[in-house]
Amino acid sequence: MTIHDFDAERFVVIKEVGEVYAKGAVLTNSAIGEGVDIDTAIVVLTYMGGTIAVIDNSREAVYSYD
Repeated sequence: MTIHDFDAERFVVIKEVGEVYAKGAVLTNSAIGEGVDIDTAIVVLTYMGGTIAVIDNSREAVYSYD
């Protein structure tokens, strides 16, 4: 579902992304890792002009989308 966060960030910031840093891990469900996937991720977006945005994602998140 993180793709929708990218859309929302771009809508709010109204600038183009100049740099992306992403890190992912298997932290909550080892079966997901067996399928060569991750369950937790963090993304740092640096927009043209210097604005910075962060997206965090977890398949086990208990916040949002309530």
